[in-house]
Amino acid sequence: MRLLALAAIIASPQIASADRGGLDSPRLEAGVGLGLATPLGALGGDVAWAPHPAVSIELGAGLGFSGLQFAGAVRGFYRLGFGAISAALGASHGDLNELTIESDADDFYYRGVTWVNAELALEIRLSDQSRLRLFGGWSQAATQRTCGADERKGDRLCTDTDPGGLPFVGLAYRRLIRRF
Repeated sequence: MRLLALAAIIASPQIASADRGGLDSPRLEAGVGLGLATPLGALGGDVAWAPHPAVSIELGAGLGFSGLQFAGAVRGFYRLGFGAISAALGASHGDLNELTIESDADDFYYRGVTWVNAELALEIRLSDQSRLRLFGGWSQAATQRTCGADERKGDRLCTDTDPGGLPFVGLAYRRLIRRF
């Protein structure tokens, strides 16, 4: 019974603190993240505008192992006592280096791939103005630019084959810039 009462307190938006880590009002925030195969690469940053407490629009850029990446997403929040659970749907664009383990295999890169991304995240409130986001998701290739004849990026040969889909995971720090 005590466990059930504790779960109700943690999950109840009404019992959480008044500001819920900045999620109660329209806001502008910035974030920086680290990850593996994320829409913003291995290291990226973004700015998010939330016109409503339950929705944000995010735009960002980052560096992946194959160069510059750009991304945008719309995110919905379900608030909990410790922060929120969020889901995002968006798109990103950048090159992709194929990772191969076999020493005699050709290494390829995919030029100018546009991805459709779906993400789930756990948002943990650190203070009135900051949150930690643990996230994971799936990126599916939608389009890519055609390679030139024998086009290379370093020792990697450009390929026109479909890169398919990739899972991603990451960790981001979010900071409130301004409430409206």
